Amino acid sequence: LQALYGIQVNRQDPIWSYQRKITSSTNSSPDPNTRYGSRNFVWLYLDSHGANHYIDPGADACAPVSQLNGGRTGYDYRPGEDYFCGSRYNVGYTTILNNSQGATGYLNLKYKLNDSAELYGDILYNVSRQVSSNGPYFWESSIGTGGLFVDADTGRLESVQHIFSPEEIPSVGDYEDHNFVRTYNAFGGVRGAVGRNDQWQYDVYYARSQTNVNDKQAWPLAAPLEAFFNKQIFGQQLGTYYGYPIYHAPNLKNLYQPVTPQEYATWAGFAQTRSVAWTQNLNVQFNNTDL
Repeated sequence: LQALYGIQVNRQDPIWSYQRKITSSTNSSPDPNTRYGSRNFVWLYLDSHGANHYIDPGADACAPVSQLNGGRTGYDYRPGEDYFCGSRYNVGYTTILNNSQGATGYLNLKYKLNDSAELYGDILYNVSRQVSSNGPYFWESSIGTGGLFVDADTGRLESVQHIFSPEEIPSVGDYEDHNFVRTYNAFGGVRGAVGRNDQWQYDVYYARSQTNVNDKQAWPLAAPLEAFFNKQIFGQQLGTYYGYPIYHAPNLKNLYQPVTPQEYATWAGFAQTRSVAWTQNLNVQFNNTDL
């Protein structure tokens, strides 16, 4: 019996954007006009040409949310739009290098049955786990209509948005993507020679390869998320206009307020997918060089 084997194990720690100065905030942008924060809290309307315009909440409106994003959320200005409450450091909660672990094993076996026949087999097995993050998720009014609703008090199409901050979320796992992959390639068979003077050579083997993928991504559940914010900010819907829901002007006191991790947990969920793919074949070969 002959055996050849090998094992490789690897581990990679993640690098978060906030761990590098150049990616920790939009302050590093070479273009001064893009050095503004994420729209953590924004109220806007569409003009007759369909262009967005932020509704200035005033600096005092941002005070209740100033502790978010490490105490770096405040009154900010976006050129061409207007003032809003946001953080230039929200972009730091994404991974630029994934957290990963993996292992690979290889085994090759040969066993000589006699002078004319040999059993053989080969398997390569790999397992890997990747964890990444595109940052915290967000809520916007009326997801089904692109975030837009009709303000019954102004007659305009308006929208409000809240991008969550780490302080509002129970754990970092609630905005991560976990990807687990198992793969193997294997074959085994018998080869040798038969006939007078072993003039017939043969090789009979079975081969199979397979990949299993399990992806689990944290994702807010739409129904409880919508129900919570509709109650907090809009109240009862007054009807629809060409498919757009109609509400009174949003409750700004509740809009410019952080949610608690306990509240976030009520709509925290996961989107999970599993897939399997494989190929297999049986090979039979005979040859005679004397023919």
